Amino acid sequence: AKQVRIGGAPAAAAAAAKQPDHTIQLQQQQQQQMLDQSDDQEGDQVHNAASDQVAATAAAAKEQLAAQKAQAVALKAQARLEADGAVVDEDAAEEAAAARAAAAERAAAASAGPTRVVSITRPPAMEEARRQLPIIGLEQEIMEGIAHNDVVVLCGETGSGKTTQVPQFLLEAGYGCSDFPERAGAVCVTQPRRVAAISTAERVAAELGVELGTTVGYQVCCVLV
Repeated sequence: AKQVRIGGAPAAAAAAAKQPDHTIQLQQQQQQQMLDQSDDQEGDQVHNAASDQVAATAAAAKEQLAAQKAQAVALKAQARLEADGAVVDEDAAEEAAAARAAAAERAAAASAGPTRVVSITRPPAMEEARRQLPIIGLEQEIMEGIAHNDVVVLCGETGSGKTTQVPQFLLEAGYGCSDFPERAGAVCVTQPRRVAAISTAERVAAELGVELGTTVGYQVCCVLV
């Protein structure tokens, strides 16, 4: 009997040898397509990267241009403000010069006129206490400043005598006195508290030696905000 061997290496080699040529060609085509697709993908990636870089460059240039425009607008606005400020400064300087000239004219007119003095007799104890206040030595300087200026700002420590003595300086110079029409009216002192207003009025009245409610008085006002 004849034995036939099935399988094994000789059979596999024979089967491989009998593989059709078109199968090999198909595999080669598939490999080539895969290579082409890989090249296309790489090309697309390079193209996309280049596009992104161009877009980023364009965006940066646009932002830089916008910043330059904003800076130009700001510089223009600043120049306009400086020009307006120069005009305002010139106007303010002219107004201040006119105010100083008017104050000087008033001071000269007051100096040329008769001396305005209101004689006040104080109790000896009060007169002695007044002399101990620091502001007493500045009475002439303060009154000259008031005569030459529309507004005078006095700064001093608490207890120096600003609130109680300056009104008396004004009264003695004729302010609030009906005998001098150009200085008629009232000398007013404002206080933020009711108690402070009453105590100030009482102290000034005592120093002048008059009863509260005659030459010296007070008024409490309520302001609704």
